[in-house]
Amino acid sequence: KNRYRSRMSVYYLKAVTKQSKYAVRFQFFYPTQDFHKALLVKNSFMSSIPSPKSVKEGTQVRHPVGTGPFQFKSWKSNDRLVVEKNQNYWKQGFPYLDQIVFRPMPNSQSRFISLKSGETQVIVTDRGKSILAARKDKKLNIIKEEGNGATLIYLNTAVPPLNDKRLRQALSMAWNQELYVRSVFRDTVPVAKYLFPLQTTCKNTGYQEYNLEKAKALVKEIGKPIRLELIHTNTPRGKETGLIAQQFFKKIGVELTLKSLAVPQVFRKLMSRKFQMSGSRLPHYDLMNSTMYLSFHSKGYLNFSNYSNPEVDQWLNLPKMAASETYRNQALCETARQVNEDGVLLFLGGRRFHAIAREEVRGDVDLSDGILQLANIWLQK
Repeated sequence: KNRYRSRMSVYYLKAVTKQSKYAVRFQFFYPTQDFHKALLVKNSFMSSIPSPKSVKEGTQVRHPVGTGPFQFKSWKSNDRLVVEKNQNYWKQGFPYLDQIVFRPMPNSQSRFISLKSGETQVIVTDRGKSILAARKDKKLNIIKEEGNGATLIYLNTAVPPLNDKRLRQALSMAWNQELYVRSVFRDTVPVAKYLFPLQTTCKNTGYQEYNLEKAKALVKEIGKPIRLELIHTNTPRGKETGLIAQQFFKKIGVELTLKSLAVPQVFRKLMSRKFQMSGSRLPHYDLMNSTMYLSFHSKGYLNFSNYSNPEVDQWLNLPKMAASETYRNQALCETARQVNEDGVLLFLGGRRFHAIAREEVRGDVDLSDGILQLANIWLQK
């Protein structure tokens, strides 16, 4: 009802009731083994207790109140968000910085130039060109963190002609992820074959390796002209991905039309399932059980591919209740194998987060979970 961004982590909650001043009771629709872990993950619940006053006035988004190391000062849309040291922070001596200014810079080259000039002290980026340049600059330090999830292209399995499994498999075999990662990311992110490499190791992922001959044979077997549409963001990365996909699929005789949309429009298309192919990403969570269920179960509300496989539904029901973590992970591996074999998505690359800091930034720049934490850093002049 409140469009809570992390509701995928609480979909198994039936009710939450206050027991006493210091106790709360969580009631589930069914037994679950991972709830205690979800409580501890920064980007799962994004645990925050909003001010009752700000909730009543509807200001909790534009003027957040909390007990973190920094407190809100000002926010000018599309320009900057300013926070300042919380003098009442519970951890004595922290944070070190008096103030931080966050600035959006959509142009990656401008962002890197701002860092080099000293106008900015830390940037977050996924641009291989900037990361490789920073490796050669002694005045810059790279912070790197591995992640689960992936950037990807969803295939709508319920819409012709993509409701033909043979076509989806052909597209998977024609998609050269290794070449894409090398040319777009400059090999600064890993090649992905499933969505939860940090959670467990899967022996058989069912990943469709690049094989043009097999892909051509499947298209020939279908025996009719194939025309598809890919929607992508109107960003340089989105347009680049579309052009590369066109070239890959042209080699197997598939004609691909590109449609460039603003990010909110792409998301609306995904949510309404009104697309054939769409660029997207599956975010990082330390524990991917809920994400896998909601993304690939036939009743999952994030199942953008309209994917339905009774066997996969059975596998995805197991991690919710199985007591053994090993068994839960095995069930997820079986899901990954079947999803890959059914050609539900194309991997653009795994998740590896990068931040680049100037040499005067000292302390611990924490990028865990892909979220920049700056409470433990200071500037050495």
